[in-house]
Amino acid sequence: KMYDACEALRDSLLAVGIGIDGGKDSLSMAARCGEEVVKAPGELTLTCYVTCPDITKTVNPDLKCPAEGSKLLFIDLGNGKSRLGGSALAQVYNQIGDDCPDIDE
Repeated sequence: KMYDACEALRDSLLAVGIGIDGGKDSLSMAARCGEEVVKAPGELTLTCYVTCPDITKTVNPDLKCPAEGSKLLFIDLGNGKSRLGGSALAQVYNQIGDDCPDIDE
């Protein structure tokens, strides 16, 4: 599956003319938790970039507070399930969790 996903990604990037700056596959990631070895699910993480002819028209993730006010929208892509088990956020809050982040098919 991972190989097919990488091929599809390559074809898509070539079609739109953008490149990938970096990436990592987690097929070989594992962590020891006591006596148990927990293996990461297969996933591909990457960073993309494109040329920007006008830098004044870029968007960045910092929050703005204009005088006329603004709105911050939350889009629940997890459909209310809040699955954070095994995630970096859960680890920061010293929580293990039961359900790892996933996408429902």
